[in-house]
Amino acid sequence: SVSQNGCVIADTISILINPTPTVLLGANGNYCDEHWLVATNANSSYLWSTNDTADSILVINSGSYNVTVTNAFGCSLSDTIALVIFESPFLSLGNDTALCQGESFTITPEVNQVVNFTWGNSSTDSIRTVSATGNYVLTVTNSNGCAGLDSVNVTVNALPNVELGSTIILLNGDTATLQTSDSTWQHQWFDENGFAGNGPIFSTADSGTYSVIVIDSNGCSATDSVFVNALNQSLVARFICGSQ
Repeated sequence: SVSQNGCVIADTISILINPTPTVLLGANGNYCDEHWLVATNANSSYLWSTNDTADSILVINSGSYNVTVTNAFGCSLSDTIALVIFESPFLSLGNDTALCQGESFTITPEVNQVVNFTWGNSSTDSIRTVSATGNYVLTVTNSNGCAGLDSVNVTVNALPNVELGSTIILLNGDTATLQTSDSTWQHQWFDENGFAGNGPIFSTADSGTYSVIVIDSNGCSATDSVFVNALNQSLVARFICGSQ
């Protein structure tokens, strides 16, 4: 109020303080591959130094980034952050692999940088040789602390169980029929002269050692052999009679 010559003049003014946006992009820092910058405020508009106008941006390159946020009251606030983006190492362990019992497989990682290796069993070797079914996981880390991860499944299949049995005795004119327990396997038969035939069944009337190699649907193979003794019945009878 103001007083002059005994007269009083008064006036009032109202001042409204509107809130400013909250903008905090965080501390400058180092990141692997990418980093999200978020400046979300209710009922606000955004202008980034990249000319983006969304409330957040994905940064994949090193540099300084600034955003200005303006709220519904027309109040604005800015923030700036400097980021260093490092590339994570590329890692590939290849395709899943199937083995046959008794075989081994060497996992040889494909990488594009100098890295440190850490396998799931804590081994730090650059390669790993395995012979058991399992999921094998590897993490590689470069000098910037950025990591790559991959895994590979290894399946070890059992060998086919092939048994031709014990020695087979043939009397005069008899034939031995040789076969395995699974006709769906691939069969290769051999006699003492070499390859003798294919197929799940092999017949012979001759003495000798016969063997088979079978290959199952997993590509696993096994072998067995049997001796066939073809006796001449008339010679046996004469031997018995002559010995009396």
